[in-house]
Amino acid sequence: MKAKLIATTAAMLLYAGSIHAHHSTTPVYDTTRTVTKTGVVAQFRLVNPHATLKLEVAEEGGNVVPWIVEFDGRVNLTRFGWNDDTLKPGDRITVMGNPTHSNSPRMFFIELERPDGTQLRRAMIDPTVGALEEARRQRAEQKH
Repeated sequence: MKAKLIATTAAMLLYAGSIHAHHSTTPVYDTTRTVTKTGVVAQFRLVNPHATLKLEVAEEGGNVVPWIVEFDGRVNLTRFGWNDDTLKPGDRITVMGNPTHSNSPRMFFIELERPDGTQLRRAMIDPTVGALEEARRQRAEQKH
């Protein structure tokens, strides 16, 4: 009986941790808008909980603005063939994503085009993402 109680408690703690780890991007990113930026990859980190890209974007007038692009985590990306060399420093790419609500130079990845013309899309990683984010956005709007 005691072993069963310990096993049940451990399973509940693990499950609760996984619920907490999976979170919506809507509190930070505006899923109703997109931005597209072209720039040079300064760094790509294929890590959990979210992979990140630092993209150096030359704005009008020559000012270089570092943009941060946030992705799904390493586990999801590697399932679809991504690796540490998918995006390399020096690559000139175009990225589209959802901007932050505060309009900081940051976005959550939707799609990108690599130097060889290949396109990578978030929907290729998780086709349910759009529907889940839309449902969360609608719930958030109903609360206001």
